[in-house]
Amino acid sequence: MREENIGGLISLREPKSAAAEAYRMLRTNLEYTGIDKEKKILLFTSARMKDGKTTTISNLAITLAQSGERVLIIDCDLRKPRIHKTFPVNNEVGLTNFIAGNISLDQSIQKYESMDNLFIITSGVLPPMPSEILSSEKMGKALKELSNQFDYILLDTPPILSVTDASALSRYADGVIIVSALGKSTHDEVKATKRTLERVNANILGVVLTFAENNRRGYYYNYYYDYKE
Repeated sequence: MREENIGGLISLREPKSAAAEAYRMLRTNLEYTGIDKEKKILLFTSARMKDGKTTTISNLAITLAQSGERVLIIDCDLRKPRIHKTFPVNNEVGLTNFIAGNISLDQSIQKYESMDNLFIITSGVLPPMPSEILSSEKMGKALKELSNQFDYILLDTPPILSVTDASALSRYADGVIIVSALGKSTHDEVKATKRTLERVNANILGVVLTFAENNRRGYYYNYYYDYKE
């Protein structure tokens, strides 16, 4: 089974399914992590490609928006962006166009018309040096400004063992979540991902396991747990 086989935006299409319930559990767990400190900006990364990261972040965003939270997804994968294909929305202008100074921050934000409270900043034109853009002072200032407008900002980033983009951006995030595919990503890969994030003092909140089978429905769904090792 592959990521697309869970139905893409299943939290929107099948809100009563076991998969959608798993995303609601993830939302609840994230809310509990913010008891002592409010966490608005959440960065999602993985050890490798095709671990279900974009599907996870997209469905979590829908679940948060359904609960009344004002949510913004930013596609920070400036190498192989997928958010604009998942929803879908226009990717003619986005994050890189704002960083380059061609549009304003407000002009980079698109409302997802299929539901209230959900907004998207796509990647925009792919740049030659993604890490430099994501670690730039302008990026940090933009996230700070956006945090005054949204309850949650979810950052979709490339796999951390392949490129440094997620590490560079993590200093601007309140928390980092590792997405790992059950039976695909190895324990050593997840540990290496954790060590990489720890080297830049990222605040790791936990791990989401994807492709865990629900025998009753045959769906693949995600659940969340704290990573203590």
